[in-house]
Amino acid sequence: MPARDFNAQTSASPSPGSRYMIQRDDTLWQVAEQARPAGVSVHQTMLDIQRLNPNAFINGNINQIKAGYIIYLPDSGDISSADLDAALAE
Repeated sequence: MPARDFNAQTSASPSPGSRYMIQRDDTLWQVAEQARPAGVSVHQTMLDIQRLNPNAFINGNINQIKAGYIIYLPDSGDISSADLDAALAE
């Protein structure tokens, strides 16, 4: 079994700028909705979660996040898409 970087710095629930371990029934939408920084859309947060954690997705598919994987959640400074329209277009 691969080693997982799980320790006290991992958040029990998704929050901006934290690390979180994906649970079995989590969806990226749910995680992004809880972890989005103020003034940022769920779509922007989803794209940056995928950008920061490319190996957390099966075949790079944004709809197939791996349970048990530790992901880094973006804070407001990590958001790369300029606005909601750009995030939706991507």
